[in-house]
Amino acid sequence: SRTPDGMADMTLSVYDIKKSNLLVQVTQEAQATASQTSKGVELSTNFKLTPNWTVSANAAYTDSVYTGFTDPSSGSSYTDVQPANIPRWTGNLWTSVRHIANLPLEIGGGVRYIGNRPGNTANTLILDKYALFNGYASYEVKPGILVTGRVNNLFNKEYAQWADIYYPTELMLGQPRYWELGMYFKL
Repeated sequence: SRTPDGMADMTLSVYDIKKSNLLVQVTQEAQATASQTSKGVELSTNFKLTPNWTVSANAAYTDSVYTGFTDPSSGSSYTDVQPANIPRWTGNLWTSVRHIANLPLEIGGGVRYIGNRPGNTANTLILDKYALFNGYASYEVKPGILVTGRVNNLFNKEYAQWADIYYPTELMLGQPRYWELGMYFKL
């Protein structure tokens, strides 16, 4: 829904998804079928504090579990177990300010949160939650030409982004702090 003045909007989603006959990789060579439910809620909003200052936020909660899953290679049952690499909680908060000092300048940034999540099918490996901060500045050199600088992972947070269920001692680490500079042209 949107406010009458167009300065804010909000969306609320509630879901209950049931899937069956999912193909699940259990080893590099073997697959199994499973059923899974995902129940959750997501709330997102955008609002303008002033005509040039925007804030956007969203948060989601997902309760995802296998409702029927037995690994044929080990005989282990993973019914009522959370699938790997799916956090229960996620969230984002972003802000930007445009036309700073009446210049064609925009500065913004935000934070992205990923909650704890299992790193393997048995849920014996838990990947820690993390929050990443990013920032940017954009300047419109002339109409249709934009120069943008970004810094991602501003505080150089070390975090495990993902785990491979076949290699439980190996994690995919997230990118350290990095900078980007770009020039964009509108044709």
